[in-house]
Amino acid sequence: ASALNTLAKRIPAYTDDIKKGEIIVHLIWFRGSASQVPDCETISLNSNQAVDAFSNCLTRVAQLYQAGPSEWKKQVPGSSGTNYTAAFDKAITLLAEGTTSRPAIIFFTDGEHTGEGSAAPAGRRWLDDIIANTQDLLPQRAVLPVGLGVAGDALNDLFELRDLTNLTNCPAN
Repeated sequence: ASALNTLAKRIPAYTDDIKKGEIIVHLIWFRGSASQVPDCETISLNSNQAVDAFSNCLTRVAQLYQAGPSEWKKQVPGSSGTNYTAAFDKAITLLAEGTTSRPAIIFFTDGEHTGEGSAAPAGRRWLDDIIANTQDLLPQRAVLPVGLGVAGDALNDLFELRDLTNLTNCPAN
């Protein structure tokens, strides 16, 4: 939540630069399944109001997370668990339907992938499926995972997802 709050507070200082970037944001939250954050589904960052709305959406998600697991469970649809697959499937679908030439997934998580349940699945088929799906549907992409308190094998999984990034540097203009 701290990372989201920090990001939300910094965004307004870069409003003019953000508006020039032709950026479209989709916010997704997830537990056992994934869905778009209400009132934050698709934000075209082409005006001061839209940039403020994006900042406010990040703050709202952070506040809900800070309110604790019981409040998160009330507001975020889905069963228990931390389902990376559901989150990536939703993000990839939204980005593949779009027109941007530089799609990016910024993925915040506080736990290891458990799928729809509460225990991590055996093996790595789930991770291989995410990687294949990302590569098939998003030929050009950036994947920027942010693991908050994630360690061990879960951290290595996030590094593999990060390594899916294949975009060149942003143009200098």
